[in-house]
Amino acid sequence: MRRLLTYNKLFGVLLVGIALAIIIASSLGAVRLPSSWIIKTLLGQGPEGPSYWHSIFWQIRLPRVLGAVLVGAVLALSGTAFQGVLKNSLADPYILGVSAGASLGAAIASLLSVQSVYGFSFAAFLGALAVTSIVYTLASNGMVRRVQDLVLAGVAIGSVASSLVSVILVLDRASMDKIVMWMMGSFSGISWSSVRMLFLCLIIGLLILNSKSRVLNALLLGEEAAWNLGINVTRETYIILTTASFLAAVAVSVTGVIGFVGLMVPHIIRLLIGPDHKYLLPASVLGGGLLVVITDCLARTIIAPTELPVGVITSLLGGPFFLYLLKTNKKKL
Repeated sequence: MRRLLTYNKLFGVLLVGIALAIIIASSLGAVRLPSSWIIKTLLGQGPEGPSYWHSIFWQIRLPRVLGAVLVGAVLALSGTAFQGVLKNSLADPYILGVSAGASLGAAIASLLSVQSVYGFSFAAFLGALAVTSIVYTLASNGMVRRVQDLVLAGVAIGSVASSLVSVILVLDRASMDKIVMWMMGSFSGISWSSVRMLFLCLIIGLLILNSKSRVLNALLLGEEAAWNLGINVTRETYIILTTASFLAAVAVSVTGVIGFVGLMVPHIIRLLIGPDHKYLLPASVLGGGLLVVITDCLARTIIAPTELPVGVITSLLGGPFFLYLLKTNKKKL
């Protein structure tokens, strides 16, 4: 009962935080939009204000802010799934090289002149799935036995993928700006079609992973214990890893590589409400959305009118956090 009460409080705080962050982030920019006007507009209470306010809000600000919320939610959900199935808090799409693999897939799609956002997403998914398969195969075959070895394997494979992206940069200079955006992360080009795709993928991913919350909880006890509980560990692990890779790929295909969100958010939420994935998954979704919309707001305003890549800010936050986790988990490693 106490845990449920804590979860409900955290859930409410995160929802209120996201609502406030959406309003504040939508108001900030080269043209300041009054928060009161934004609230009235969202509630449909009349066309007050200049007409260009509506164009800025509906065509630029709102899709970007909602996109930031959804990308953060998707990355946090992916990170929670990776940490659960791999049984360590150091797992993350960025650190394991999954995001780099997705970026490579999207870069190859660009080289092949793929124009559809869904085509980019599918290519990114294949790249992410390839990296995930390699890392998991190394772990399954016993080549990677310790957590730090798994992380190092992911970093190594991610470095190879990033190097191949650099090769594509040389071969396809016309797409250099787009590929560089993937490597640094940015919401500048997000559209309503991307928002709709992100929302659909988030719902699908959350439904699949939430249905596997019992499996993720059992895997925390070890694979043998999960088998004894009647769980087909091989099949369920494949489903969870595929879903997590798909989520990471969708995020990368839309905004580029935004690191450490899937590392920081699940770990912090787990400290607050415990490891039960029935509550951890949805709470991480909200926490990830709140974190990324705040970092994107900072990216747009901290040195305005120049805009920083969002991936730079998340890396500045996530790098020290990762070192902290390494220190606190030293005895376990």
